[in-house]
This record gives sequence, C-alpha cells and structure tokens, in this order.
Amino acid sequence: MSNDNDKCQEYQKNMGKRLRKIRKENALSQDDVADALGICTKQYQRYEYGDSAISCEKLSILEEAFHFDVRYIVTGKREQIDIDRYVVNMPWKEKRDFFERMARYVLRILYNTEKGE
Repeated sequence: MSNDNDKCQEYQKNMGKRLRKIRKENALSQDDVADALGICTKQYQRYEYGDSAISCEKLSILEEAFHFDVRYIVTGKREQIDIDRYVVNMPWKEKRDFFERMARYVLRILYNTEKGE
C-alpha cells in the first residue's frame, strides 16, 4: 500500500512541476492563476509543490481562462500542432481572438523581461 501512495505522491509532484512550468511559460504569477481559480495563493502553491492534488474542475478553469495544455499538465505529453495549418483554417473571429491572445502573451513576456523575471 505504501508503494501505491509513493507513486501517487510522485505523480502529484510531477504534475505540480508541469503546472509551474506552464504558468511560467505563459508569464503568469501565482497570484494571477490563484485569482482565476478563486483560491488563495497559498493553496495554488500547494498544487505547484505537489502537496495538494488539483481537481479536474480547476484544470478545466485553467484551460478555459489561460488555454493551458491540460493534457501536458496531467501526462507530461504536449500536443504537437501545425500552427500554420491551424491558423489558416480558422474562422475569422477565432483568428482575431487567437492573435489578441498572442499579443497579450508577448506583452506579458516583454513586461516580465523588463522587470528582470
């Protein structure tokens, strides 16, 4: 039984590491993500450290709010897409939304770079 518990804890820690990595890739603070999830920053930190398991509901919120790759967070596998084909085949409104998100993402990166993060 202890072996199963150890595996579960290791899995939870790995999920937390991937959650932290994807948050940083999106130039978001722990406070930003905690606010979107409706939880305190301390609880969000528990998710990243693997001290607490994040629920499916919270993962769904992250996917919806920030377009986090939930598959990657859970499995460690990233979905590879052909971005050119993806964008070319999008309806106009989705393209506009996509590029607005990309612009916000780039601005966050530039802002965080200027702050030295």
